[in-house]
Formats: sequence, C-alpha cells, structure tokens
Amino acid sequence: MGPALVIINSVVKNRMYGWWARGGVAADQQGRPEWGGKQVNPDTGYINYDQLEENARLFHPKLIIAGTSCYSRNLDYARLREIADDNGAYLMADMAHISGLVAAGVVPSPFEHCHVVSTTTHKTLRGCRAGMIFYRKGVRSVDPKTGRETRYNLESLINSAVFPGLQGGPHNHAIAGVAVALKQAMTPEFRLYQRQVLANCRALAETLMALGYKVVTAGDDSPAGHVVGGHTPPFLWKRKIPWLGTGLASMCLTRFPGGSDNHLILVDLRSKGTDGGRAEKVLEACSIACNKNTCPGDKSALRPSGLRLGTPALTSRGLLEEDFQKVAHFIHRGIELTLQIQDTVGVKATLKEFTEKLAGAEDHQRAVAALRAEVESFAALFPLPGLPDF
Repeated sequence: MGPALVIINSVVKNRMYGWWARGGVAADQQGRPEWGGKQVNPDTGYINYDQLEENARLFHPKLIIAGTSCYSRNLDYARLREIADDNGAYLMADMAHISGLVAAGVVPSPFEHCHVVSTTTHKTLRGCRAGMIFYRKGVRSVDPKTGRETRYNLESLINSAVFPGLQGGPHNHAIAGVAVALKQAMTPEFRLYQRQVLANCRALAETLMALGYKVVTAGDDSPAGHVVGGHTPPFLWKRKIPWLGTGLASMCLTRFPGGSDNHLILVDLRSKGTDGGRAEKVLEACSIACNKNTCPGDKSALRPSGLRLGTPALTSRGLLEEDFQKVAHFIHRGIELTLQIQDTVGVKATLKEFTEKLAGAEDHQRAVAALRAEVESFAALFPLPGLPDF
C-alpha cells in the first residue's frame, strides 16, 4: 500500500474510484476524500467494466485505481484508460501482485495505458521489501481549438508526497536490493520462471476443480471472448518482444477456463460447507501456508468463504506441474480434515471454538500430525533458494 498511498496523497484532492469484492459507493459531505467502490459480479467473479463506466460518469473521480490483491484475471487497462479519459481522471495501476509477471511479459502491462504505475518489489518480482512509482511526463493533452498544451504535473506532486510527506531518508540497502531484483528480471531465466508460475497455477486450479472445488472465475459464463476485456494488449505484439514464442503469445492473450490468468487462484469453499478461516487454521497446522479471503457475494469479511493460493514461492523451489497436483491433494486432505473437525464442534461454532477443538482433540491432532509429516517430507525434496543444504 506504500507506493499507492503516495499517489493517493499527492494526486487526489476529492474523489477516487476503485473496486473491491463486496464494496458499494460512499460519499463524504465534509470535504474529505470520497471513495467509490466497484463490485465484481457475484456469480462469475469478473469485474463489470460497464458498471464501472456508469459509476465513473456519476461520480467524476479524479483518480481511477486499477489494482487487485486477489483477482485471478487480467485487467483491461485499455478500457480503463477510455473510462478515465472520458471523465478527465488519472488512471493509476497498482501492479504490486503481478509486477514480476509484467516484467517477464506474460501478462498485460499497464504502462501502455496508465498515467501512474506503482508496485512493491517483494512479491512476484522476488526482490527485497520496497516500492517503486512510475509516472508520465511531458504533454498530457492539446486543446484542439487553441493548440495549447497541458503538461503533466505529477513529478513534483509525487516527489513531495514521498519526501517529506511519507518517507524519511533513502534506504541504500533496499535500493541495492531493488537493483538486483530488476537485473534478475531482465534475464531469460526469470522469464522462464514466470512461465512456470503460470503453468503451475493452471495445474493447481485444474486439480482442485477435478477434486470438486469451485475456483472463482472458472465457470463457462465468463464474458464472451474475454481476451483482456476484448483488447489485444500492444505489449504482446510479437514484434515488440521477439523472444516470445507463438505458444506463449497465445497463452498471454487467451482467457484460461481454469480460473486464472496469473499466479493465483481463489477457492470458494461455500459449496463444501466450510469457510476460509477454518481451512486456513487446519492447513497452517499441517505446514501448508495459505490465507483466507473473501469471495464475491460474501456477507461478512469476518467469515470469508475463500482460500487464496499462489504458485510463485513453490515455483522458486523448483516445483513443476505434477508437483502442484500433489500439493492440491494435500490441500484437499486438509480441507476434508477441516470438515471433520467442524462436524464435531458444530457448524455454528465460532472460529475460537473451532481452533480450540483443533488443538485439543487427540484424534484431530494425530490426523494433523500425519498430514504434516507427509507435507514436510515432500517439501524437503525441494531446496530453499540460497540454502541448498537446509
């Protein structure tokens, strides 16, 4: 949120617009910033760009934010830029979760269309904990009648928001770490790694669906011809990135039916009769790291229905598609154990009561220990980067 907060503080004076899985529209009558929110379709899980356009006409935001933390589909930056231009708004992309994929050229890039792009550097970019902000300079528009140029004024606003607004002095060790990460991102090996991230994510999604799980946006009722919202991203033209083979170019431009275009999936557990909070507790006890997450249509964030699962970390350890099929079965067994515990404690029990039952019942602890031993034995087959003898 750091880089994004800089942009919000520097550019926005009254209104901004974004989206979230549940949200609505809220307005502040006291002169403070007004936030607009965009709901995704609760049935398909897809962002409704038509509704976004309608709400933008209604609220006339100064800034439209295109950024997600648990959306498994590519964003339509071209459509978003059209909406921003129609309303005189800046378009900002927060690509923190996908910046490594963008750097490798395996998902659409926001740079072609956005006025400002922000990112952290410690997620798919695999760098140290830091952030970066990119902004446009030069001529923003020309009056067709007078020929008068309007220039971007983002540089001074963003720089002053960083310092002295939100940050003290520079951290030289972090700057060096970012430089190393960006150098690595320029290599063919990094691009191959990101290809494998996508392939592994598809394997994980397909295996879980074969086991009966619902993956958000995996249905057949997605937007027709959904190829990044119907626009062919210019950055994917083969002449611009000659190293892209035909197969990868097609992979980037096509919506996968398996529930993800990127590195993550959101598993909706409502059809299984449980939720993400309980499954997260059991899976963590079994040495499987994941996190609970709301799904489109959830009534409360206090009891989220989903699990967010991603593939970059395990891909860095060398896991391939067949290995992620094994991971999916581990997750499946953990969720089955979750249902067993839930049956004994009652479906209306609180998360605290569920956790106490998980930790206190000997039969459940034996089952957890057995699965944890299998998971840890499997994980030991794959070395940690930088610690081959760990």
